[in-house]
Amino acid sequence: MADNDKPSEPASEIEASLPPNTPENPQPTLFRVEKSDLYEHTQHIRTFPKNSDVKAPVVGEFQNLDKLNDTRDEYECTKTDPKGEKKIDENGFLLGGRKYIITTFTLPGRGKKLYVLGTEAAKFLNHRDAFVLFNRFKQLYKIKANDEERKFLEDCNFTISKIKSRSVAVTTAKNLFMLFGARIVKSGKRVEDDYWEDAAIEQGFKPTDQVFPLEKGKSEVVKPKVAAPKPVPKVPKVNLVTPMPPLEDRRDYLLASSSGNPAQAIPGQGITGGIELATVATIPKYKQDSTNTVKHRSILSTLSSNNSSTSLASQAAANQIPINDAFAGEKSTGGLPYYNSNVLQRIMDEDSEKIREIEYLHGTVETNNYISLSRKPRVKQWQYYWQVKSGAPIGLLESQKDEYFKEQEESLNKVQEETIYNEFLYCDQVIKKRRKPNPNYLNHGNINGLKPPYIEKEPTPALEQAMPQHIAQPYGSVPQVAAQMGSTTQQEYYQRARPNDPYAQYTATERGIPQAATAQQIYEAQRSGIQFQR
Repeated sequence: MADNDKPSEPASEIEASLPPNTPENPQPTLFRVEKSDLYEHTQHIRTFPKNSDVKAPVVGEFQNLDKLNDTRDEYECTKTDPKGEKKIDENGFLLGGRKYIITTFTLPGRGKKLYVLGTEAAKFLNHRDAFVLFNRFKQLYKIKANDEERKFLEDCNFTISKIKSRSVAVTTAKNLFMLFGARIVKSGKRVEDDYWEDAAIEQGFKPTDQVFPLEKGKSEVVKPKVAAPKPVPKVPKVNLVTPMPPLEDRRDYLLASSSGNPAQAIPGQGITGGIELATVATIPKYKQDSTNTVKHRSILSTLSSNNSSTSLASQAAANQIPINDAFAGEKSTGGLPYYNSNVLQRIMDEDSEKIREIEYLHGTVETNNYISLSRKPRVKQWQYYWQVKSGAPIGLLESQKDEYFKEQEESLNKVQEETIYNEFLYCDQVIKKRRKPNPNYLNHGNINGLKPPYIEKEPTPALEQAMPQHIAQPYGSVPQVAAQMGSTTQQEYYQRARPNDPYAQYTATERGIPQAATAQQIYEAQRSGIQFQR
């Protein structure tokens, strides 16, 4: 490998950072294709169909094959494209953020011009070897590497014949780009990455045309490994309980699923993209399943059986939790701070009953943490739940809402017609089909109001009885009008009735009441002699 390997940079920066590479001080540079670029290029190729016929633009004559240029590494160029010159410079460095998908290099003592090994170019362009490539494309000038250049290529781990009588052929990168264009560019696009852009458009090529042939069964580039993250500091091992439904519920769930009946599940749980409560809320586990003894209970029973302070100190020293510097931070997973080794001794000396209180407070803290953590995903869970119930997919953004429902409405309004011959009527019948949204679909619910239909209707307010004694009548009872009341008193009574009954509306005559009255009021008024007209 060469001493000066350069990473991928903008062409202007790369060319400016290269050494002079003069014959007196040769300093060649190798530009390898990185694995990440090769992987992205492979993913771009896989977007096109396999085994398809890939066509390339026909490049006309643009060189004088009888004469070489001043540097004697290319044929004299007689024709150029102004748009193509904006994509590559005179030394072969691509411009506009483009990268070669094949390895390029500068040869010792030949300045900053880029070259490509003939065997590498032939292999990438699906030719048998460099001999076939140079014979088929006469515009490519074959440069034979000298001993110094051959040694440089061997140091770069290129596959070169050990037989010195066989020449090593190289060619300039610019000459290769002028012939093949997007074919040697990473994720190259037709027309946009071709040197002869106008000629490609005249021949009917578009930027969406396939450039790279993809053969079925050809080995693909493996995705490069990502660097491992930095090691996470050690944390104390805390046994945690994963919240799960009881065994009976799980058996019922499996039995219902096997029989095809809908299973009752917690709203929001099990939805793709939702938040499982077990991943955000955990409960500390005090008991090991593999043992029958419980550590904290055995400690408390031993401490409560011995009353002497000496025995308490000895028991505490044997059962205290080890503290070292391996713990990260100052608090445990549950949020409680770590304590020093002398805290337990001081607590037992002051009040041995305080140990039970500390354990109770610890359980209280853990319970509060669990409740707090369960509140956070609740709003999001219910949003997921009702989003699915309304017929919208999970993950729909606010900016995509209008476009999504517009498409759904168009699909609902679409009518499919099907013509069927009716054998009984001896005629063709046209059957029209249209999608009908279910009640759960958004804006198509079966609830037309702020309250569900099963809510009881509010009762009609009772009439305010205008009795001479001002006695309030019970709701639903027939108003009792005294026989000795005259027509004037009855008219005042019915004038105070509330015109809010929407079921039976009538209008009184000139002797009656100048406002709406109910059927019950009309019945009582007719008994009193007041005439009404519908």
